[in-house]
Amino acid sequence: MEGLQPGNERAALTERLDRYRGIIADSLRDLTWAQASSNPLTATDLTVAGIVQHLAWAEDRWFQGRFLGLPMPAPWDVPGMDDPDATLRHLVHDGVGGVLGLYAAACARSRGAVATAESLDECARVPSFGVGPVNLRWILVHLIDETARHAGHLDLLRDALKVTDTRVAFHRTLATKRMGAGAVIRNGRGHVLVVKPTYKPGWELPGGAVEADESPAAACARELREELGLDLPLGRMLCVDYNPTTTGYLESLMFLFDAGILEDTTIGSITLDGTELAEHRFVTVDEAAQLLVPRVGRRLVAALAGNGSGSRYMEDQVATPPSGGESPIR
Repeated sequence: MEGLQPGNERAALTERLDRYRGIIADSLRDLTWAQASSNPLTATDLTVAGIVQHLAWAEDRWFQGRFLGLPMPAPWDVPGMDDPDATLRHLVHDGVGGVLGLYAAACARSRGAVATAESLDECARVPSFGVGPVNLRWILVHLIDETARHAGHLDLLRDALKVTDTRVAFHRTLATKRMGAGAVIRNGRGHVLVVKPTYKPGWELPGGAVEADESPAAACARELREELGLDLPLGRMLCVDYNPTTTGYLESLMFLFDAGILEDTTIGSITLDGTELAEHRFVTVDEAAQLLVPRVGRRLVAALAGNGSGSRYMEDQVATPPSGGESPIR
């Protein structure tokens, strides 16, 4: 804390600026990088790390670039980083320690620049605003103003992060469900592609588990690329099937997508990954129903039975409502 009775104007200005610098650094120290680099307020794309980085740039801009007339130090010495918006939004470090170090180094350079001046009336080497040079007094007042203003922004962001963290913590107490996504791929004769995994008995439809923060459609497309070497645009969702917990299975949501009809040349390009899949073949729907794991076979038949009637909602491979059911009048 600065003295309550500063001995002179320089002490009053530098002590007040250092106080706000401490507030800025403290706003970042107890955050994870995920928190520091996220924007919890939907009305803005500002982040805690971005503001601290921007203030490091402001320190160097005014004390190194303007007052001393020196070239801007790294990382501001590359094209694009002379833009204030860029310093707010394009983080040059990927950790809290890196941003804190960047800010601390800039503040240290600024203190060194101030120490070279004999008087607050000393003017900057480089003019500003197309008019003329500002003096050191103006620069200190300006940095106090800008740093204090951004300290208020940081308070808002940190409060929003607390709300977000509380919401996320609550969401983690809610039930989660396993999800999987498969594809119905056909050849020109209408036969369906089935695959034989290496790690379990039976046959499956191409596809796999949905990973964290991945959509079912993205998961399905990824599995086709990884396991078959096919980069296919997915068509409509054929069904979503809720499966309750049974012996050997936890409850899940399974999605089935139409991946279209493949030409012979595309079929010839199928390349099994060799790790998870041992074999593939095209079979009739009836043959697929016999080859596939029972619940997958039932899901395929039920989904294709509704072909042309839109996507189907199922529970344990039974369409709800049954095909052709009309919306109830209430």
